[in-house]
Amino acid sequence: MVRRMIPKVREYYATHGAMNLFVEGTRVCGKKAVRRIAPWSRVISTAYNNLSVYNRSDIRVYADNLLSYGNAEAIEIKAPPCNTQIPPEISHIFGPHHFEQPFVAEFTDGYIHETGVSLDSDGTILLDAIGSRRDQFEQAFRNRPLELLQIAKEQREGLPTADRTLEAVSPCINAPQFERKEPSGGFAGFVRSTLAIIEALEYYEQQTGITPKILVPTNYRNRKIEAFCYLGWNRDDIVRWKPGERIRVQRLVIPSSRQYEQLKPYHWMKRNGKFNRWYKSVSPSALHWTRKRVRDRVSNQYQSAFPEHIYISRNDASKRQVINEDELVDQLRGYGFESFELTNLSMVDQIILFSQADTVIGPHGAGLGNIVFCSDCTVIELAGVKNKPTFLMQAQKLDLDYRLVIGEKSQDYKNIKVSPKKVIEII
Repeated sequence: MVRRMIPKVREYYATHGAMNLFVEGTRVCGKKAVRRIAPWSRVISTAYNNLSVYNRSDIRVYADNLLSYGNAEAIEIKAPPCNTQIPPEISHIFGPHHFEQPFVAEFTDGYIHETGVSLDSDGTILLDAIGSRRDQFEQAFRNRPLELLQIAKEQREGLPTADRTLEAVSPCINAPQFERKEPSGGFAGFVRSTLAIIEALEYYEQQTGITPKILVPTNYRNRKIEAFCYLGWNRDDIVRWKPGERIRVQRLVIPSSRQYEQLKPYHWMKRNGKFNRWYKSVSPSALHWTRKRVRDRVSNQYQSAFPEHIYISRNDASKRQVINEDELVDQLRGYGFESFELTNLSMVDQIILFSQADTVIGPHGAGLGNIVFCSDCTVIELAGVKNKPTFLMQAQKLDLDYRLVIGEKSQDYKNIKVSPKKVIEII
């Protein structure tokens, strides 16, 4: 096998150079690693299949109290204007998107496991409480199979005594956790899919007269806490949970996740995930609710001090930078654009920046998550590496004018180069 590969390696080196040889070799080795990972991941998936788990439809049936609100929805995601053929990593989500009527479920005598997993009184896992993603659940236990087996044992034999008891809790722990470290998931995903739980919890409070505590991990970013409070949630009604702690909850309040469920196992997503981004599709009404709540607060408290045409830079990031950004920004300035690095702005300033923008241009990244605050705005996303349809779906559901520019990948496959001429043509 080695003898057969040496001539191919030499030929590839002569044609493409050392850097591209390194990148391609890494990709091939990665594929082989995935094949080796797959058998172990299948073991975890088999263990998952033998657990008692409630997905969203099960929660509707087995909740002790179910409060439905809002309406079912449907929207069609269409191909946006683009400078070239849209890659399949993005185009596979084109078509109709359907969302069931949202609800708030209540389970009496619930339980927060030491991994942060929410359970009903019998120990059944409530998947909607941990992000509605089976693959993330399995991934968390890949290196800790004994903890997964422990959950299965407790489902058979009964849950152990809790460390403390709380009256009414709505957990905001999106994946199992074992250590005191920053939970996975960036701020963009938090704004897109988590902030709207306040709408559900306010409805629950109106119907029951009970204000549940939002339960967050110990190292939950203060920025996220600040966002909850900015939208009107009392800071005293946000409590901390640390990995390893078990909590008995008299009323476990589970708002239905406002995005598609992802019920494929981890080993399947590892191989096919880039063509299955439906789980990033969020209910249009959830996005509209978040935008309205935020913009109402901004209009009542602040005045705009930012330009109408903005470029969002990723110079402060380690990847997905525009390597010819100086050239691009110089030409955009002639059209009234100013460049911003969002790490230099407070959360409130970012809200104001996007809420008054007429045009937003930027490479794919967390900064574009702020388009949820935009209205009557043109959004131009610069892509080329790690292509995802996240902001396309978000923009069209918010009735924004979304356009896409696909750039060239850099030699290290981490950054992109875009033609200023193509960006200006698509504005």
